[in-house]
Amino acid sequence: MTTQPPKIPTQVTPQDLKDQAALLSFIDEMMKERNDPNITDQNREQMRAFLLYKANEAINTHLITLLSEEDLKELDQLLERNASNQELDEFFKKKIPNLAVEIATALLNFRAAYMFPVLKQEMEKNKQEETSLPPAPVENKGN
Repeated sequence: MTTQPPKIPTQVTPQDLKDQAALLSFIDEMMKERNDPNITDQNREQMRAFLLYKANEAINTHLITLLSEEDLKELDQLLERNASNQELDEFFKKKIPNLAVEIATALLNFRAAYMFPVLKQEMEKNKQEETSLPPAPVENKGN
């Protein structure tokens, strides 16, 4: 793969718009459910755009990890020649037979990371505390 950032396809299809609208709906639900006090009317749209970008990035990153070296080279060639979104969709459908499941997995992982960052930090903290505790005293019942 090249070290240059990939070219982003510029042809937008109605399906692309539907996919992004569905992702925005998903993001709106996450934001509503999390009810983050740091999200205000002033920064809500900026946060939506950021989360949309990150959701797309999470999907793409996950899908790329499922490709073989040969498939990655083929994808790189498609991106170099500025393939259409439809061509890229067909590529991923061909290379990843359970594509819908993998996209759903990426979105569930993204949602969990967004919804539960504090819980994750607490679990890691508790795990570290558990491993640093001395062993429990053993009571001698023979006396």
